[in-house]
Amino acid sequence: MAASMLAEGIGTIMIPTFKLNKYTSTLLLTMFLSLPLFVAVPIAASVDPVAQAEAAGIEDFQNAPETSQRLSYLDDSLENKGSSEIKNPDITRDVVIGLLKAQGAQKEYFWDGLYFKTFDIDGDGDEEIIAKIDGAVHLGEFFIFDRQMDGQYRLVAEEPWKVESFNDLTPIEVGRKKIYEVVQRDGGTGLDVFTAHLVYFEKGVLHKVWQGTLMERVAMWPHENRLTVGGYRYDSLSQNLYVWKTSLPMDQNGEDIIEGSGQSTFEMLHFNGSIFTK
Repeated sequence: MAASMLAEGIGTIMIPTFKLNKYTSTLLLTMFLSLPLFVAVPIAASVDPVAQAEAAGIEDFQNAPETSQRLSYLDDSLENKGSSEIKNPDITRDVVIGLLKAQGAQKEYFWDGLYFKTFDIDGDGDEEIIAKIDGAVHLGEFFIFDRQMDGQYRLVAEEPWKVESFNDLTPIEVGRKKIYEVVQRDGGTGLDVFTAHLVYFEKGVLHKVWQGTLMERVAMWPHENRLTVGGYRYDSLSQNLYVWKTSLPMDQNGEDIIEGSGQSTFEMLHFNGSIFTK
């Protein structure tokens, strides 16, 4: 079985679920009660994109093809209140396809899966083109085009990421740097992984400062099935990134967590000017 979770810039994410028992209920309650330890200070982190979108009126990636069967959680006619997104009428779907054909690493892409938006990601006054292609459940690409002094756009970043969400609402601000969360979905048969990438864009370069597991489900071998969940919070006062992860073994069917087991890790990372490190 699977539950749907909506995320900004995508549509529907299918996340595998598992049955609750006494152990998992206690775990979830403990994680919930621990949150005030971190939210007592100003923070910016991975938050509920649906709640953000409903509050701010943010629309999905622009110009999704009409043939797409993906769901949008907000009507495209809603006004973009509170978003850093800039609507440039000169940047159309055909323009983005032309740029990718001319500059992309591949000869062809799955154009039916193309989504894009324009906004000023680095605060230089010029809007960049942020684009993604959804090829399949675990396949896709992520692109950034930077506007040059002559007004032309140059492809400066291409990643083999199936992007589930791009959070442009609540960046982590460290000095003059704005660090954004990009959630990637990866995996294969019996493997489903959601990874958070923290990145910032500066002088035409995409910098990767941290990545970590949000959810990983392994259901390939009966005695090695497991569910891993993780998260992070950023403390703007200390400039520390708090990261945690819990790995839980599951039964042979990959449905129930085995009680009385599981391992958790916790790290405190600091931004050294380039990346988050110990």
